[in-house]
Amino acid sequence: MLLIAHSFFLSFHTLWRYLIVMPFVAIPGLLVVFAVSALVFGGGIVFLLVFSPVLVGGLLTLIMVFLFTALSCFNIMVGCRAAFGAMGQTNDLDFGRLVGKSMTFTLMQMVLNVFLLIVVVGIIATVFLMSAEGASVDSVMANPQVFAAQISAHPVTVGLMIGATVISLALSALLSVPMAGAAISATPKMGPTDPFLGLGTAFLPVLLVLIATGVLCTATGAYAMSFGLIATVASNLVLLITSEPMIWPPVEFVLLGLAMTLLVIWSSCWFYAASALGWKRFSDDRDAATTAKVSYNRFEPEDLRALREKRDHERGGAGGH
Repeated sequence: MLLIAHSFFLSFHTLWRYLIVMPFVAIPGLLVVFAVSALVFGGGIVFLLVFSPVLVGGLLTLIMVFLFTALSCFNIMVGCRAAFGAMGQTNDLDFGRLVGKSMTFTLMQMVLNVFLLIVVVGIIATVFLMSAEGASVDSVMANPQVFAAQISAHPVTVGLMIGATVISLALSALLSVPMAGAAISATPKMGPTDPFLGLGTAFLPVLLVLIATGVLCTATGAYAMSFGLIATVASNLVLLITSEPMIWPPVEFVLLGLAMTLLVIWSSCWFYAASALGWKRFSDDRDAATTAKVSYNRFEPEDLRALREKRDHERGGAGGH
């Protein structure tokens, strides 16, 4: 568990580097998400008048999940590069290659998370509909809001959601080191790399870091406060665009929201630092194995036999004199 302690201290050095580059990542990313969201939902309203609401709603959900997953993956790779910088490992960045590599991991996580979501929703729906307090399919389709409210408090739902959260965190931990390796290799001189390189390295330490930061930010209300602050800023931006008077909360709320947002960002930097250290561990082990193999294969058996015969001949000749 030395990696957890090392990454904890490294996270503070990663934090200020990440804060410097974060505006160049977060602001354009949020603008893209906002623009595409407006376009998607605006077009979705038109499609809802023609096609099935369920089909269009599912499509819109997938698009939004893809956008936020893409932003998250790109953000993680930027954070990993900040962690490598804190470790003194820097190189030239190929921005296009970084985006391309992040899209690879976006698709991988989308497939895994959508599959997990389908399984969870299917189990919840099946268990609830087959239970005594369940409802018929017709009543569910007639009152989906009531059905959603009922299943949200069901013990099976709570258990599955906890299990799905743990599995999702495990997938993130599993892919974290390959993402860190892809981030540091996103340079003009580096060729294509295997996206599965380093898969599973430092899995347990990174998973424990994810769980620890998740519990910390949930217990302190950091997630809720930071989301509330971001939602407030977004609402006021909309009011500003529409020439409406902006409404700001009390100063105490803003200051506490900023503190909680900083806590969320730092917790992310702890994850980035653990991922970067995991890649360093994998890279060091790979280099050590390569060196050992080269040393072992330096002499072929025939060469060793020839050297041995030469040595014996020299010894015999020396004995004859």
